[in-house]
Amino acid sequence: MNKGIPADSEEGKLIAEDCLHWSELISEGNKELEEKFWDVRKSETDSSSAGLYPVKAELLAFLDEAIASLNEIECNS
Repeated sequence: MNKGIPADSEEGKLIAEDCLHWSELISEGNKELEEKFWDVRKSETDSSSAGLYPVKAELLAFLDEAIASLNEIECNS
């Protein structure tokens, strides 16, 4: 983000892939748990209540956009 890399760029997609990979590993493949964690992570209040390290809203929006871009490509393949 600081370098101006677009979320839908190749680098953005690599970041999205890494994020999804780690999310899958941590949740042991439980998609429902992954989605719930992401919902908590995107809420500043819920994230704080869960004791999670604060993450800037801009970073979460970048990841959301990068993941959406990655999913769009996968759906069109």
